[in-house]
Formats: sequence, C-alpha cells, structure tokens
Amino acid sequence: MSECTRLPGWLRRALARRLAGPTAPAQAPRLRHACLYKLDRIGDFVLATGALRLLVGHFGAPNCRLIVSAQVTPFAATEFPSVDQWTAPAAAGGGPIAAAAFNLLQRVYGLVVQMHWVALSALWPAYSEAHARGDHSWMRQAYRRSWQATLGLFVPAMPLLAVLMPWLVNLWVGKTPPALSPTLIWISGAWFALQLLGQPPAMLLIGLGRLRGLALYGTVNHGVSLAGMIVGGRHLGPPGAIAGMALGYALVGLPGTLLESRHARADLTS
Repeated sequence: MSECTRLPGWLRRALARRLAGPTAPAQAPRLRHACLYKLDRIGDFVLATGALRLLVGHFGAPNCRLIVSAQVTPFAATEFPSVDQWTAPAAAGGGPIAAAAFNLLQRVYGLVVQMHWVALSALWPAYSEAHARGDHSWMRQAYRRSWQATLGLFVPAMPLLAVLMPWLVNLWVGKTPPALSPTLIWISGAWFALQLLGQPPAMLLIGLGRLRGLALYGTVNHGVSLAGMIVGGRHLGPPGAIAGMALGYALVGLPGTLLESRHARADLTS
C-alpha cells in the first residue's frame, strides 16, 4: 500500500471532496486509498489544481489498485488513467465543444472496447488457475485465441466505426457536431485500437501476477503521454492531444507490455 498511503493529507482531503462530495474532516483519512477507484473522474481536478505530482509520483503502477487491491481491474492495466479521455481535448484548448465531440466518439468506440474487455476479462483468473495446475499448453492456446479474436474481430471494427461515425452520431443526437472532424474521428479510432492491442498480453501478465513490468512501463508511459498530449494539443488542437496520448502508449506502454508478455511466455516453455 505504500504507493497510495504516501498521498499528502491535503490531497487526500481534496480527493475525498471530489469523489465523495461533502466529507467531514474526520472521514477524509478513511479515503486515503481514494486512488484505488474512480480515478477517471479526477482528471479535471488534477488539471485544475496543477497536482502533477499525483500523475507522476503516486502512480507507481497503472491505477495503484494493481498493487494494493486484491480486486484487480485488468482493463486498467494498459490504459492511460490519470487524465481521463473526456477532458483531454478540453485540456488541449479545445473547450467544452471539443470535449463533447470526443465524448461522443468515446461512447461509440467504447462499445467495442467494452465488448473486448468482457470477452477477455475471464482469461486472467483462468490463466492463474491453469498456471497453478501447470497446464501451460492451455495457456499458450488461450493466449493465441485472444489475439485471434482481437485482430480478427475487434480491431477491424474500429476503422468500420470511423467510416460510419458521422452517420451514427447524426442518428444518435440528430446532428453532427462541428468539432467532430474526420481527423479527430480517425485519430481517436487509432487510439482506441491501440488500447485493444494491449489487452491480450496484459491479461496474461495479470494472470501470472507479473505486475512489476506493467508498473514500470506504465509509469513511464504516463509521463510520455502527458507530455505528448500537452505538446500535441498546443500545436494541433484536440486531434493533436489524442495523437500525443496515443503516441506515448505506442512508443512505451504497448511495446513494454508486449515485451513483458514475451518473457512470461518464454518462462512457460522453459
């Protein structure tokens, strides 16, 4: 619990107010592990207060909960949790209109992401059980099938959704927002597709309890993605902010996760 318990008192109280509404001072210390849940709701708080130390100093693993909680949330292992995806375009200077446009994209692309998570989430406890039994052949077979499903079904759905996105949004809300440009649509689709690619190896690593590598690459990824989001947003607006986040994950988070899973699979055959 060391990563989360080092949160300073003022930050714990601020998080308590942010996450739980009005909270008596006596209750605030009970929420010292607030970083274990609802992290995606504090992105605007972090940006508004400039508490960048929270992003870098206290996220030793992706969403501390990977280390301190027995109830692991596997999907959080490879995503960028610190600045949520709704506020990234607004943080890049796009304002509420850009944030609303990206929120629409997130809702549509998120359907595929969530279905992918549902399909793969049962694997990590199954990996743990199979590893305990020594059934490594089943683990390798399940890992291959998870990649087949990801590459054959879920990733191809992203460009299809990108093509249909203007029509889907118009059908849903009655009109296409001006900020919903083709560039934003395709860059956002690529960002979500990258997240899909990180899930098969992440499930294997979580099932094997090999979180150290995820923590290391995740921490570096957060810093690179945050810098990319700021620089990209400053020069290219909301599409640049999303591209910056995606670039950080493509350069650090995803390769690191794949490398760790390769080492894990090598250990299974040795």
